[in-house]
Amino acid sequence: MIFKNYFLLTRPSQWVKNVIIFIPLIFAKKLFELDAFVLTFITFVSFILASSIIYIFNDICDVEQDKKHPIKKNRPLANNSLKKKDAYLLIILTLGLLLLIILKLNISILGIVIIFLILNIIYSLYFKNLIIIDLIIISLSYVLRVLAGTIIINVALSSWLLICVFSTSLFLISFKRLAEIKISGFRSRPILKIYNNKILLKIIDISAICSIIFYSLYTVLVSPNLIYTIPLIFLGFFRYYYLYYNAKIFEESPVRIIFSDKPILVLLTLWLIIVLLNI
Repeated sequence: MIFKNYFLLTRPSQWVKNVIIFIPLIFAKKLFELDAFVLTFITFVSFILASSIIYIFNDICDVEQDKKHPIKKNRPLANNSLKKKDAYLLIILTLGLLLLIILKLNISILGIVIIFLILNIIYSLYFKNLIIIDLIIISLSYVLRVLAGTIIINVALSSWLLICVFSTSLFLISFKRLAEIKISGFRSRPILKIYNNKILLKIIDISAICSIIFYSLYTVLVSPNLIYTIPLIFLGFFRYYYLYYNAKIFEESPVRIIFSDKPILVLLTLWLIIVLLNI
């Protein structure tokens, strides 16, 4: 049972966020090149470990707030299944494994991983209490993942696509904050007392518009063959809005929302098929 709690402390349900590391591999037309795929997979595993370290550290910092949250109170630290010393031990072991993988297999992403860790540690200690800045920092973490994907296979990714990753991340994390207010009020995260629905919805609307514009610019200027995927992008964003305003249950986790909604999964699958056939 204790091993299960250690495992849950790393938030395995959130590991899927790191699949965006494969974006450069796909758009660089290297998905079916074995060497490039292996290097990207190593990066993917590295960021699973790095993000797990951040999740553990964040749980240590937020344990008292998590105890007041209707869902987070079930996390291993919040429900006292594990102690803080257990969490720190797991951080040390995970960090050791992460460094072993990077130093033994490919050191080129070490710099990005270090920046990722430092940025998110500072976020957990300080930035998470700054309105708007907290959203920006988390969105930048996703951009760093994509940059790591470009570095590992030594390719350049379009600036339009990178900006699109940032704005889409901003869209999703802002909706997450909105869901937190809706589900748990202000109990679990002090900064939610500063936010309100109007501010978050403005950020959501602007980031959604920017995401669609930046993606459209990418298709027109860099990859015209993908222009037919633009309607799918519109549908994806509209579906997410629909789930918030009409679904009886709106999850805090964008991962759970996306992977539990069949229409969004269909849109993602169609988009991926068209991309693979046209790049």
